[in-house]
Amino acid sequence: MTLGRPGETLGATSAMLDELTAEKTLPQNLEAERSVLGAILLDPASVSLVVPIVKPDDFFPDAHRRIFGAMMELSERSAEIDVLTLKEELDRNGAVEKIGGASYLTSLLDHVPDVGNVEHYARIVKEKSTLRRLIRTGQRIMRDGLAGTKDAEVLLGEATGEIFEIAEGAIQKGFEPIGDVVSRNLEIIEDARGRQGMLSGLATGFTELDRMTSGLQNTDLIIVAARPSVGKTSFALNIASTSRSAKAAPSASSRSRCRRSSSDSASCARRPTWMRRRSATATPPRRPCSASCSRSPRSTARGSTSTTARR
Repeated sequence: MTLGRPGETLGATSAMLDELTAEKTLPQNLEAERSVLGAILLDPASVSLVVPIVKPDDFFPDAHRRIFGAMMELSERSAEIDVLTLKEELDRNGAVEKIGGASYLTSLLDHVPDVGNVEHYARIVKEKSTLRRLIRTGQRIMRDGLAGTKDAEVLLGEATGEIFEIAEGAIQKGFEPIGDVVSRNLEIIEDARGRQGMLSGLATGFTELDRMTSGLQNTDLIIVAARPSVGKTSFALNIASTSRSAKAAPSASSRSRCRRSSSDSASCARRPTWMRRRSATATPPRRPCSASCSRSPRSTARGSTSTTARR
């Protein structure tokens, strides 16, 4: 087995990536893209269902990106979207010939299976776009890793940032029917009306905090931040103890020094807050000196002087 030089290995790997990309085209669905564009031309109101899902960059051919971008510009100006207005918008930007002329815009009307499924078509377009971005990101990460021009931590940070960016722009839920939103809010209102007191979540044990937050709510991420040694852990433990006692809510701590036995936690919880704070910060008393302990020469001399003065 013969190993080549690093430069030859990198060149061979890059050539292999290019060959794989050339043999198998990137994920795409031109029929779904034409169906989205044609549905908007047939029913301009459907653009409100498509815009929350896809962006111009999600379309594969440059012609489709230009057409959808022109549709979005017309929609932002509250202008009508049809073949004529779309042609004028593209002509203003000098892109009519680049998209195949007015005849291509007209042909889009014949490629719509069902206008009511435009949201489904848009999600197909978004899915293919996400796959393409993942493939390009993976290829770039592989090339940078083989080149060895960046530190591992730098490359890992860039890769993580790009993956998170792709995840944030992935398929998300768009508009919801107003009936579903109203039904959920009516359930919340009915639950609040039949509830005793003002708390809608778990009580913290701190009256003023409960008044401002209405208790600990579901899906809340609460961060307690302050300078060191001011009682953040004690504060969090008090809240966890109160919440656990109220509704048997599970709690956990990631700090090893907070792992105490159940008896210690119970005895600490029974004491008032001011007593726990005082016992945690008070200086331990000095142990009395026994008769057998040896005193320092300085203290002995001080005691002899005082005795002589009294005499």
